Amino acid sequence: MLLGLGIAATAAAIAGGQSTCTPADPCLPDPTSASFAALGLALLVGWWLPTLAAAAAVLFAVLQFTYDGNTIGHSVFPLWAILHVGHLIYLRRARASQQRLAARSALPIPADWQRPLEAGSMPLLHWVRMGGVVIGLLGALVTGSLYLSADRSDAELMRDATVLEATVESIDPNDIFYITLRPERQVEELPELINLEVVEEYAVGERVPIRVNPADPDWTHLVAEPPDRTDWLLLGAVLLLAGLGATALAVRVDVRRRLLLARTPTTGLPVRILRMPGEPGVGIATVDKDLVCADAPLAVPQREEQRHIAPVADGAPETFPVEWGYVVGAFHDGGVIGIVTKDVAAAGTGPLSALSDLLPFDESWSDPEDDVDFDRLLARSAPVPVDDPVTPLTLPWRDRPGTWDRLKGILWLALAAAALVLLMTTPEAEQDLLQAGIITVVVISLIVDGADSLLSSIRVDRDSVRLSSAWRHHVTPLSSVVQVRRAGDVVLLVDDADATSTTQHAEDPGEDEGIIAIGAGEDAAALASALDEATTIARANHPGGGSAGFAASTAHRWRLSALVLALLIAAVVAVALRATFL
Repeated sequence: MLLGLGIAATAAAIAGGQSTCTPADPCLPDPTSASFAALGLALLVGWWLPTLAAAAAVLFAVLQFTYDGNTIGHSVFPLWAILHVGHLIYLRRARASQQRLAARSALPIPADWQRPLEAGSMPLLHWVRMGGVVIGLLGALVTGSLYLSADRSDAELMRDATVLEATVESIDPNDIFYITLRPERQVEELPELINLEVVEEYAVGERVPIRVNPADPDWTHLVAEPPDRTDWLLLGAVLLLAGLGATALAVRVDVRRRLLLARTPTTGLPVRILRMPGEPGVGIATVDKDLVCADAPLAVPQREEQRHIAPVADGAPETFPVEWGYVVGAFHDGGVIGIVTKDVAAAGTGPLSALSDLLPFDESWSDPEDDVDFDRLLARSAPVPVDDPVTPLTLPWRDRPGTWDRLKGILWLALAAAALVLLMTTPEAEQDLLQAGIITVVVISLIVDGADSLLSSIRVDRDSVRLSSAWRHHVTPLSSVVQVRRAGDVVLLVDDADATSTTQHAEDPGEDEGIIAIGAGEDAAALASALDEATTIARANHPGGGSAGFAASTAHRWRLSALVLALLIAAVVAVALRATFL
């Protein structure tokens, strides 16, 4: 959300702060534009490094308010910085709460397990981060010297420069900001026609003053648009801030590791640990379920550093040995921890990552890109028992978008509207095909994703399951369901009696698909029991219904919202074409 608000604030400030370059009021170089490095840093790292992002947002808001006359920016950027600080305070409170909960749940570590944590060797990336401030300073010094050299050169050329009147001879048909000028009188060493790249739009035949110096014909520029060398300052600021941020992160980890290594742990939080000997990483699982809740980089014990681990055969599932152990240190997202088991006591080498979703052991918890693996989901699922003691839910059951999904949908649509306004009002976008195309794709993506967040739902009644997106309803009769299974908080409906061998699957039933997966949370057990009863009754009322399968029995109906979305997307494309070509 902070990223979207930051982009919207930047777009609003740009749209409200545009000015025209004229000979009487030229667009002079602004060294304070280097402060945009702080804005970019806050936008890029807000999700991963909230403390650094908040500091960058506050720094940019202060610099913008102090040195920039953009009144819209004076309003939106301080507000955005306050939201960053509020987000940081919320995270700090949440992490403190997590740490207090872990401390209350800590137990004494068995005496024969108590020993100092092994420091191990830190990864190369850590040392690169430690040297980030040096790299950033060197980069800032180099770019700063290049800026000063270019600025001195401009000042020397300016002293002996001559101002001439010129006429716009032609404009590049592929780039309206690339023009050809014909000076009204010829100057020795200067060409008859001068090609310039400009920032304002000019018309053929328009008279404009230019500044020339025969000592450097390439230095020629419009009086309204003097040379701007501040890009070097911006690059230097980016390097410096990135270096400072990287070093701050490395120092934070190093200090917390030293505090952790300074004592022999005697208490810890009991967990189950997934760790491949010789590998620098660990998964931390709950003690009562086969679910991974966090992972962290871990020092490799010295006795395992030279150990040869046989490679996993192609196609074979990668499994991690599971053992009981204890977590010591700051057990919260971003904290630095150590682990103690019967055989190993090692310190972490980086911040812990708390997973947003609990992942089963048999899923690749070390590869967050594997969101859903239906084959593994089926493998660990089980049919509803005949004498299921769980009280069935009363159907119908609905799963509508939650508060966060609705807020995200509204925000995405608001950002789409803001981007569309930007497309219609920004002069550069009116003729720049690439820029207009990028904005159009972004607007359409935001509209589709926002509509899905607001309108997607699941409804289960005694006769059918209806899965709805912003575009269509998919209605599957329960008479076509052969088996109801459950894997944790996911209910699976399958149309094949041999469910564990089924390979055709999807969250939305369609052609050649044989599984419907419903994430039901705490209602999973009761919903599975209710569906088992309902499917038994439906099959009795429609003998042979299960032989058709989902592909043949599922009805697909377009929603009215699909027509609205199609018309809206067509309107966006039309606006983009009009802004670009007309």
